Amino acid sequence: MKEHLSNGMTRTERVQFLSKKRKPGHVWNFPHVTNHLDIPYGTDSARQCIDIYVPDGKGPFPVIVYVHGGGWFEGDRATTAIGHVSWALPFGYAVASIGYRLTDEGCWPMQWNDLTAGLEKLLEIGPELNLDTSRMCASGSSAGSILSLLLALKTKKFKCAIPLACVLDFAHEREQFEKLGLTRHEKYGYPDEDWSLEALLMGGSVHDVPEVWQDMDPKNFVDADCPHILLYHGKLDNATPYLQTVEFAEFVREKTGDPDRARFRLIEDTGHSGGGYQEGWVAEEKLAFLRKYL
Repeated sequence: MKEHLSNGMTRTERVQFLSKKRKPGHVWNFPHVTNHLDIPYGTDSARQCIDIYVPDGKGPFPVIVYVHGGGWFEGDRATTAIGHVSWALPFGYAVASIGYRLTDEGCWPMQWNDLTAGLEKLLEIGPELNLDTSRMCASGSSAGSILSLLLALKTKKFKCAIPLACVLDFAHEREQFEKLGLTRHEKYGYPDEDWSLEALLMGGSVHDVPEVWQDMDPKNFVDADCPHILLYHGKLDNATPYLQTVEFAEFVREKTGDPDRARFRLIEDTGHSGGGYQEGWVAEEKLAFLRKYL
């Protein structure tokens, strides 16, 4: 892990600069839902906890395992766009939001180790919380999209996945933006720059630590048994290019030989965030997808 970066900052200074606008946490109180908050799965950080939301009713309930976004330098399990999945609670789906350590505490594979430990904790306590952990969907937005997708692909514990505002291809991001005629937001950098958000996660640029990217590249873990995947991306996204989501969906279909294994949906007039990912036809389509595969 390189401490001094090419932009003149140290790694610590860069993360602190990005993190200075962090917002305080928030506790969600959904109607007809029981909150099980701050369930620890580790002892190294306060972020090593799970929040679980269980709807009223008989159960056991299928589970959406959510991984928050925030560029891997900010965000938390309680606040960061949990609305992307909370809409499913009234329809009989529980939500488990797994926290993980961010880049101010370390780089990959720390985040992966946290998520798999959190998942093991969820599997352990699921029955006592009226959860059916044999029926799980992995979901995450932005930085959480690749993390949740890796959980689904590598652990074999999920029947389906719904990544949103996807971040899936560090190796070709610059050329994908160029193909679309777009420029990435300047504060993020590109993965081939050692001060980018991705480089802070990996411990170096995608060219400096190719072995780390190989351990993270979702394409490396797609096989004939991979879960069904429904991917969404905003057409106006200037944080990650929607072209990489198009290419990933095509790759999954070709790799599995199944035209229905991965579906890509482009959301017009939407960028990297916003209500477009959880309202209207998108919410209806996600619900139909969950009902089909869970």
